[in-house]
Amino acid sequence: MFRPHEERGVEAKFLSAVDKESAKNWSTEEVLSRWHTLHKGTMITQQYMMDGAVPDYLQPLLNAMVETYRQRLMDISWFMKELNENIA
Repeated sequence: MFRPHEERGVEAKFLSAVDKESAKNWSTEEVLSRWHTLHKGTMITQQYMMDGAVPDYLQPLLNAMVETYRQRLMDISWFMKELNENIA
C-alpha cells in the first residue's frame, strides 16, 4: 500500500472544484466577505462592508474590484499562487 508520508516524505494532495455558476451569482457582500477572509482588501471594500454602501463616485471602482475578486476566487491557478506565496 502506498503511503506518501512514509515513502516520499510529506505530500499534500487534494482535488478542488469551483462552482463557477454559483460564484457568478454571489452578491457584492458575499464576494467581499470571502475575499476579506483571505486578504485585508482596500479602504473602499472595507468601507462597503462596514456601511453597506460607498459614495456614488466610488461605486464604479468598487464594482470593478468586486469583479476582479470574483474572478480570482473562481480561479484555481490564482488559489495555488496564493497558497505558494504563503508557504514560501
